[in-house]
Amino acid sequence: MATMYVCNIPTNETVNLRKKPGGTVLVRVPYGKAVEASPSSTTGWHNATYNGYTGYIMSKYLDATQPSGGSTGGNTNPGTSSGNLTVDQYISNLKSYCNDGWKYCSSGYNETKKIVDCANYPYLARNKQGGKGCTTEYNSYLSEKGTIASLGGYNALQVGMEIFQQDTKDSTKKGHMGVYAGMQTINGKYQHAVYQSCSSHNTIDAMYNNGDSEDSGPNLTGMNNKWKYWGWSKYINH
Repeated sequence: MATMYVCNIPTNETVNLRKKPGGTVLVRVPYGKAVEASPSSTTGWHNATYNGYTGYIMSKYLDATQPSGGSTGGNTNPGTSSGNLTVDQYISNLKSYCNDGWKYCSSGYNETKKIVDCANYPYLARNKQGGKGCTTEYNSYLSEKGTIASLGGYNALQVGMEIFQQDTKDSTKKGHMGVYAGMQTINGKYQHAVYQSCSSHNTIDAMYNNGDSEDSGPNLTGMNNKWKYWGWSKYINH
């Protein structure tokens, strides 16, 4: 291991040192602080040790050169981050749109008509913070992100993570998104579940609106094998 420094964040911010890539937060490390680190076998992550904690930090937040300035403080308690909503609040907000007359639309949202697409559903649940499109959210409004495969598969996902599918026509874009809800029993099946707004539920199990396969819009559903990416919204404490 070598000494590296936390960088590429505002000077009053912190980064997560996690038990495993994308896993439980052990401690938060302020800007400019030194850690002992080395590249890990997981792309985009370094093994790191700080204040007696050993885990993983995203590589993009580390550099061998000490940055100018220094930390102005920051919360270093385990399990916290600088978002505006807790995971429980986020999930509660997502749930509030289910069984409430909302339907799917192909683009945007209309609160009077109660229609919403896949990206604007979590946008509304985040109290209208972050991106209104899948690609914009993934590229610009996540504090951490990566492929679900490199994270360890669906079993490594955490409740509250935003998850994404690849656009089928453009490899540079994300074509669909939702929010991971953990393992849930839906239609008698214990399965990985996601809050998502989609055009129908005819190939997946759905919790709300009596599980009607032709229903559309916000719902808690089972997950198929199309989910490829994960990320934590900047606006969610985790």
